[in-house]
Amino acid sequence: MNDNREYPNGEPMDETRRNTNGSTDQGNGEIHSDDRIYPPRNGSADQERMSGYASTGYGGVHSGPDHNSGNTGNPNQGEERRDYGVDPFSAGQNRRSDRPYGMTGTYEWNFADYDQQSSAPARDQAARKKRGRMAAILVGCLVGVFALAFCGYSIYSAIDSSRVEQDNSSSEVSALPGLNIQDTPSDSDTTVSSDGKLSDKEIIKKVSPAVVGIECYAFGNSFTPSSSGSGIIMTADGYIVTNAHVVEDAAGITVVLENGDAYAAELIGADSDTDLAVLKIEASNLTYVEFGNSDELERGDRVIAIGNPGGTVLAGSTTGGMVSGLNRNINSSSPYSTSYIQVDAAINPGNSGGALVNEYGQVVGINSAKIAETDYEGIGFAIPINEALPIIQELMQYGHVTGRAALGIQGYMINEAVAAMRRMPVGFGIEAVDPSSDLASKNVVAGDIITYINDKQVTSYDVLANELAEFKPGDTVKLTIYRSSSSGGAGRSFEVNVVLIESAGE
Repeated sequence: MNDNREYPNGEPMDETRRNTNGSTDQGNGEIHSDDRIYPPRNGSADQERMSGYASTGYGGVHSGPDHNSGNTGNPNQGEERRDYGVDPFSAGQNRRSDRPYGMTGTYEWNFADYDQQSSAPARDQAARKKRGRMAAILVGCLVGVFALAFCGYSIYSAIDSSRVEQDNSSSEVSALPGLNIQDTPSDSDTTVSSDGKLSDKEIIKKVSPAVVGIECYAFGNSFTPSSSGSGIIMTADGYIVTNAHVVEDAAGITVVLENGDAYAAELIGADSDTDLAVLKIEASNLTYVEFGNSDELERGDRVIAIGNPGGTVLAGSTTGGMVSGLNRNINSSSPYSTSYIQVDAAINPGNSGGALVNEYGQVVGINSAKIAETDYEGIGFAIPINEALPIIQELMQYGHVTGRAALGIQGYMINEAVAAMRRMPVGFGIEAVDPSSDLASKNVVAGDIITYINDKQVTSYDVLANELAEFKPGDTVKLTIYRSSSSGGAGRSFEVNVVLIESAGE
């Protein structure tokens, strides 16, 4: 029987395949009552050609022996049993490699069913076309997004590269777009402001070479310094100013420059009343400081303190702050107290004699840690250079302060609060009297209080010091003395005329 219908793979099966002995091949192809030739059961080449249509998922009509039940199928009986086997789309099945999709057993094509299912590939093809269009649209969208991103990045890169070219003076370090690492500006980029003020770095660079360390040695010990402090080089040939308490009772003094060079120093003169001393080293072409006008300082002005806190180990240390107060009178045993500059820059032991520098790189004060040694935080004091220079010049020329009139006493101030509490008058309390002074011959002793000098009430150090500054050694002044009662009763006051002596300042 000729069958002109299209078959899988486009090849009609119009010939009966038989064995070489002429019998029908029941293992490779069965001849049924309708004379049709069916595909081979067990992996023949024809089955390989037809495997492309296995996607329908149907096993076909089974007309062979029933291997599951043990019954023998008779093709003439017309009994058909449709065997689908395992769902070809169940989990774990490989649609591409397992034929037919993981199902087992012997399957045959049923062409009537094939005719009924011939539209399935068309539906699958339409679905695939639809999915293909959607995939194409999705791919197009992704391509568009990437194209836009690439264009945006290209534009940004062009802008960023332009900015980098303009910033060639900055860091060459590469970075992500938008992240730039800038080098610290060089010193050449830092310029002096129009009003002449310097930056902190410029001030330190200018003044530090002129600030030295001072090491003092006690008698019998020439190896280990007994004390240390700071000093300021004033001249190129080696004159140095420092605090008197730094070099007090020193048997030997060594000056250490910023570069580490050490020189033996000679004490030219010292004045304990103002806590100033002058040293001399044998050197030349030294860097020295420029002095500024301390009278022009105002509260809030920026200042820098340079010195050696803790000794020469921390040489050249700098601290910054501002002027907190002016004309501060600090308690001292001498009536010649100085009006100090108060600053909030840290001034520690070892800073004594160091430089207090203004915004122009000028030394306007000499730090005094002796006065700063209090129980307060953020309070330091410096001797104003305008008051220090006359003393320094006297020490350089004479080795001591000349022409300074003195009473020959040491003591402390009694303010109104203390006077009210102790039930005594305001004045200068005497702690000690120089035995060689005229005052000692007037029977004035420790514990007495000077309440007036030449009819001016002594309410502060300044009143007493300023009044004495108006006189010379050998001049006479009138003092009013208060002496408390030893029996606890009311005290008494008396007046004395005293001949002033010259202050040795030691």
